[in-house]
Amino acid sequence: MLSIRIAREFCGAQTPFRLDAEFSFSGRHKNAVIFGPSGSGKTVTMQCIAGLMRPDSGFVRLQGRTLFDSGSNVSVPPQKRHIGYMFQDYALFPHLTVLQ
Repeated sequence: MLSIRIAREFCGAQTPFRLDAEFSFSGRHKNAVIFGPSGSGKTVTMQCIAGLMRPDSGFVRLQGRTLFDSGSNVSVPPQKRHIGYMFQDYALFPHLTVLQ
């Protein structure tokens, strides 16, 4: 089961944006889809689940394991989350070697 409740706020040169996402998928679902218009927060949500971006608050839990919880200061590093992630655009982890 994947269960998330996250909030992330962006303030910059562009229009301020606040993402509030909450959903869960039970073990009986093999596939799930996150869809929405451009700029609605799909990529940010996936990056928070994978650990590539830290939410301002909330939690991410997968199979009973807490990957992120702002209340208890838990934040499992991306490489220890065991989550596959296909980038929308070409991207690398400059701080990791090929073997890592």
